[in-house]
Amino acid sequence: MNPLVDGWYECSESKPYLNSLLKRNKRRTFGLLEKPNVDPSFSELKSIKCKLFLVGKAGVGKTSTVARLSGRDVPPNHEETLGIHTTNVYWPVKAKETNEVFMYNLEMWDAGERYLHKFDYILPACVKNCDAILFFFSITDRHSWEDLPHLVARTVPAEFDGIKLAVGTRFDCTAREVTHTEMQQFVTEHSIDILPTQNVNSLRLKDSEFADGRLVIQETGPFVQKIISRLAEHRYFKHHATTDVV
Repeated sequence: MNPLVDGWYECSESKPYLNSLLKRNKRRTFGLLEKPNVDPSFSELKSIKCKLFLVGKAGVGKTSTVARLSGRDVPPNHEETLGIHTTNVYWPVKAKETNEVFMYNLEMWDAGERYLHKFDYILPACVKNCDAILFFFSITDRHSWEDLPHLVARTVPAEFDGIKLAVGTRFDCTAREVTHTEMQQFVTEHSIDILPTQNVNSLRLKDSEFADGRLVIQETGPFVQKIISRLAEHRYFKHHATTDVV
């Protein structure tokens, strides 16, 4: 059961909250100590922070995906992530049962593959208190796909109690090396859903070097909403399971 209102970000009611994610019509980038400022005339907005760990072969599009979700330009060339980079992606949602509005803060941890192998303390730091692990592969990179089951096995600790999702990048490309049947089989065998994404920039604002923030929200909304829905569903069932036991 998804405890959130599906597609609420497309309703007029969500506009004041989505506007807090923009600055001069472009997607606002938030620092570690920053958060959206919603009009104080609205009821107090509760925040839910979730830690997401992004893992996958170098060059499959982890950094590009984070850039896209946060409104930054997708890098034109691959540059390996140095160490660990964290990015806050905010998104408003509405609960079905209470009609309350919450602001999710997705704290995305992106670690360079080479550094994960080189320093044995990076992986434990990334998965500690993690709410979700996102396993990346590129639909144009057969090796990244074939390594996906092994990536899951060597990444997830025994005590992990969050959600697992696979992210397929470059779904805008026609030269695909992974079939739809193979992806369906993976979902069935591993009980891990696959979220497709495109690593392309949105259209620019008129006479500007920046992407149109409202268009970024519209284009990335379905992807972000799916992640948050899974997080909310997991928290919902976890809470009710605990309540039932008590």
